[in-house]
Amino acid sequence: MDRKTYLKAYKAQYRTETHVVSVTLSRADYQRLVKAARAEAKKPTTLAHDLVIAALDDALYVPAALQAQLLELNFLVRNIANNVNQIAHWSNATAQAADYARVREHIKTLHQAVEAYTQGRLVRRSPSAQTPHQQTHDHQIHES
Repeated sequence: MDRKTYLKAYKAQYRTETHVVSVTLSRADYQRLVKAARAEAKKPTTLAHDLVIAALDDALYVPAALQAQLLELNFLVRNIANNVNQIAHWSNATAQAADYARVREHIKTLHQAVEAYTQGRLVRRSPSAQTPHQQTHDHQIHES
C-alpha cells in the first residue's frame, strides 16, 4: 500500500472514530481557561477535553498543584502513623503505658484538619453555586 492510499484509509477511519466539538466561550471565560491551562502546563483544548471527560465520568478533576499538595499531605500522615506505631511498640516493649488518649486526640485534630483542607480544596461547583455571571453565559456547543 502506498503512502497516499494509507493516509486516505487512515483519515477515513479517524473520521468514523472521532468527533470534533466546538465550544464558544466569552472572552473572560476563555482567559480563565487559558490561565488554568498554563497552570497545568497544558494547551487550553487539552484542559477543556480533560475537564469534559472528568465531568462525564462524574469524576473530580484535580489540578496538578493540588495533586502535589495532597501527595505531600499523604506522606506526612503516613509518617505520623509510623510514629504512632513506634509509640505502641515502645509501650509494649517497656511495659509502660503511653498516653493513648493524648495520641488519639492529636490524631483526631489531624484528621479534622485534613478533612477541612480537603473539603475546602475539592469543591465541585454545582450550577446553583455559580456566580450570576457564570449562570447567564450562553455557551454554544456544535458537533461536527
